[in-house]
Amino acid sequence: MPKPSFLASSLLLLVPPAQAAHGAQTIRMTGVAPAGMESYDRIIPDLMMRWHNPGGAVAGSQERRLVFARGYGLADTARNLAVEPDSLFRIGSVSKPITAVAVLQLFANKKRSLDDQGVRHTRRPQASGGQDSGPPNQERHRP
Repeated sequence: MPKPSFLASSLLLLVPPAQAAHGAQTIRMTGVAPAGMESYDRIIPDLMMRWHNPGGAVAGSQERRLVFARGYGLADTARNLAVEPDSLFRIGSVSKPITAVAVLQLFANKKRSLDDQGVRHTRRPQASGGQDSGPPNQERHRP
């Protein structure tokens, strides 16, 4: 199986590092490990132990298909509950730099202008009966 061309990873902190287990430990893994992806099962646990991260999840897609989804470590250290591939995370402000990089890549590839309004690139909601609900809010927001 070829490696995914795009790997969306979310190795996120679930508990403060002070609460994470220290020392030699085995990282629990959940989900199916497809052939050819074994390196992730070596690299991710190593990174987690180095950074004292108790748990996270990694997913990879290829040609718009999910080809890899694994949970690593613990979602709840007090109850010894494993992270599952579909575990939900509180990502907080982690998504802001990811969104910024995505927007800048669109700009660099001349697919969008930095002055474009995001709402122009989304579908308008339909009112009941399939009628267009009108133009999106044109107000420009600045920080």
